[in-house]
Amino acid sequence: MMTQAGVLYQVYGTSSGWTFGNTGVASNPTSMSAVNMGGSWPTVMSIENSTLFQTVGTSSGWQKLSTGQTLIGQISAVNMGGSWPTIMLAQGGVLYHVYGTTAGWKVASTGISINGQISAVNMGGGVPQVMAIENGYLYQIWGDSAGWHKQSTGLNLIGQISAVATGGTWPTVMLDQGGALYRVWGDASGWHVQPTGIAGTGRFSAVDMGGGAPQVLKIG
Repeated sequence: MMTQAGVLYQVYGTSSGWTFGNTGVASNPTSMSAVNMGGSWPTVMSIENSTLFQTVGTSSGWQKLSTGQTLIGQISAVNMGGSWPTIMLAQGGVLYHVYGTTAGWKVASTGISINGQISAVNMGGGVPQVMAIENGYLYQIWGDSAGWHKQSTGLNLIGQISAVATGGTWPTVMLDQGGALYRVWGDASGWHVQPTGIAGTGRFSAVDMGGGAPQVLKIG
């Protein structure tokens, strides 16, 4: 999912090629994140004019709905099960957990300070994990029964990140740094960085399509 000239588009591949589909939905977000909630179309969460919106595809077309939450900052949405996406939000130097219920949308502070880029991922459990780049280092953030926790991976990195679950204990992170794309992963011995040999300039998003390593779609 992408926006161009104030309109939301769905881009998808088939055996006959790639399709650039106009959803007909006006969208000019300051932050946007698409998530697979099952069904035939992705769900898109976006912050526009300081409001969080949910855009969904149906057999009769695309619909854009306000969550009623006034928010600013960067969002990253994941499917944690249930009927609504779960969103992690970096707002005002703090990380928030945003989720939908039958009673409406809720916003809860994690109490974790964050002043950098985030990417959330479902690694199991009740809440997402978050990978973040802050002050030149990559951090892992997770929640459990004792609360929320933030720990440095020890990796000195900068650039754009996109985190995915590829079947292990730790998230896999794709990183665009210095015009090149890198794969970052964790195991029992620590965190590791591997160059892919691919030029990485431009916005991108990683996804697990099986096969052990994420696939990346990028602009530029």
